[in-house]
Amino acid sequence: MSYLWQRFIHFLIAVIFLAIGIGLTVFVYSNTTSVNIDWWQLHFTNVPLGMVALVPLLLGVVLGYLYHVPSGLHDFSQSMRKSRRIGELEREKKELQHQLDRLLAMPEDGTPAAQPAAPAAQAEATPMAPVTPPIQAAPAHATKTRAVHEPKPHEPAKPHSPEHPSHREPAPSA
Repeated sequence: MSYLWQRFIHFLIAVIFLAIGIGLTVFVYSNTTSVNIDWWQLHFTNVPLGMVALVPLLLGVVLGYLYHVPSGLHDFSQSMRKSRRIGELEREKKELQHQLDRLLAMPEDGTPAAQPAAPAAQAEATPMAPVTPPIQAAPAHATKTRAVHEPKPHEPAKPHSPEHPSHREPAPSA
């Protein structure tokens, strides 16, 4: 819902409750007749008629508010728990960033560090032997199948392959 609609709905709710408040005020002051209320062992005499309507209404509002307080407290506690977790994650991210910067020899301000001088007597690295096993001859039935990326003899080369004319060097112009 857009911000403007929320403002309009809040304004509308305020106008409705203002009208209800004005109506209740007029009702209470225009009904000054006194009544007697008898209920079970309770006896109230000379109660204004407006209060007979207003007291249950206010009691309902207070009980409704008290009914919704635990839900609001739950939402508040959940938001506080999530904000605490966000803080923990931000601290962890900062620590990991610091470790990564230290690993990459980056200073605290983020500018690249000066390269350390290479030692003069550094031993040369010796190349390692290949780790892959030697290729064995394919079985007889495997020679009949083509690789997926290998073009068939009657198909033109695909645009992304090196054989395509767009990958060739242009002829020098005279």
